[in-house]
Amino acid sequence: GVSILTGDEIRKMEPNVSPEVKYGLYAKTSGIVSPYEMCIAMAENAASNGVRFEFLKEVTEIYKNGESFEVKTSDNSVYQGKVVINCAGVYSDVINNMVSSKKYNIIARKGEYCLLDKEFSYITKTTLFQLPTKMGKGILVAPTTHHNILVGPTAIDELDRSDTDTTYDGLKEAWDKALLTVPSLPKGGIITQFSGVRSHIENDDFVIGFSDVAGFYNCLGIESPGLASSPAIARFVANEVKEYLNLGLNPSFNPKRYAIKHIRNMNDSELKEAIKSNPLYGHVICRCEVVSEAEIREAIRRTPGAKDLDGIKRRVRAGMGRCQMGFCTPKIMEILSEELGIPMKDITKKGGESYLLLGGIKE
Repeated sequence: GVSILTGDEIRKMEPNVSPEVKYGLYAKTSGIVSPYEMCIAMAENAASNGVRFEFLKEVTEIYKNGESFEVKTSDNSVYQGKVVINCAGVYSDVINNMVSSKKYNIIARKGEYCLLDKEFSYITKTTLFQLPTKMGKGILVAPTTHHNILVGPTAIDELDRSDTDTTYDGLKEAWDKALLTVPSLPKGGIITQFSGVRSHIENDDFVIGFSDVAGFYNCLGIESPGLASSPAIARFVANEVKEYLNLGLNPSFNPKRYAIKHIRNMNDSELKEAIKSNPLYGHVICRCEVVSEAEIREAIRRTPGAKDLDGIKRRVRAGMGRCQMGFCTPKIMEILSEELGIPMKDITKKGGESYLLLGGIKE
C-alpha cells in the first residue's frame, strides 16, 4: 500500500505543498489518532475491568521478596505482585536499574510543537513528513483528529527529563523547517505551543521483554513509532505475562468503552433530546469548542476521572480552542471544586504544584 509520487502528483492531492518538493512516499493506509484520547479510552476500559490506578506516587524502591515483588512509593505505600511491568517512559531506566543487573540509560529527547487554529484546516488533509534524520522522523505538518494543524517536533537531547518548557530557538526551528514543506503556513494562526519529551535509548531500539530478574518485565525506549506500535506491544506483553503466570482469559472481560457524548457532534433533534434528559447539556461552558457543563461533569465522574484543568481539556476539549481557556477557566474550576469537594485554591492545571490561585482577595 506504499507508493512513490512525483511532486506534481503530491500537489494534486495537497496543493499547499512546496513547489520545491520533487518526490514523496505515500502511505495510503496510514491514519491519525488523538494520543491522549486513545490513552484515556484505554484507561477507562481497563478500570471497568478491574484495574486500579494510583496517581501522584513516585516509585522509590523495588524489592524481590521470594516469588513476589514489593514496590514502595513516595507516600510509604507498599504494593505486592508476582510481576512488575516497567513502562515508565523517560524514567524507565531508573525503574529498571533498581532491580536488574543490566543497566540502561534513557536520553530525554525533547520536541517542540506549534498548533494552528481550526480555521486553517484546509492546509493539509494528510500528514506531511520530511526526510527523517538520525534524531527522528523530522518536522511534520499534519492535521489532528479535531481539524487543527500541528507543526513539529524538533529533536534536542536534554539532561533534564522533566523539561517541557518551550523555547524561542526550538519553536523557530520547527516553524522555519515546516515552511520548507508548506511555504504558506500562517504564523498568525498559531494558538498555542507546547513540547514533550521522548524516551530515547542508546541502542536506538525498543527494549521489550523479561529482564534477568524473574517476573520483572521491561518496556524501555518506546519512542516513535511507539504510539502506532502500542496496540501490538500490549498484545505481545499480555501474552508473555499470561504464559509466565499461567493465566487464562477473563470470561467477564468487557471490551467496550462508551465515549462521552459531545453536543458539538449532535444534530438539532439529538441535542433537544440530550437537554431533555439532562438540562446541563444546554449550558455551554467552553464557547470555542462548544462544550457543555454535562460533558465536563461526566469527565470528572468517570473512572479514572479528570482531577484538573488539563484532565478536562483532554477528555472533552474545554480550553482547546482559540482562546486557550481564556474565558472558561473560572467556571471549570468551580465545577471541579464542587465535584471533587475541594476548595478552589487546591485546583491545579496539571496536578502537582501547578496551582492557579494563591488565595482569596482579602487573605
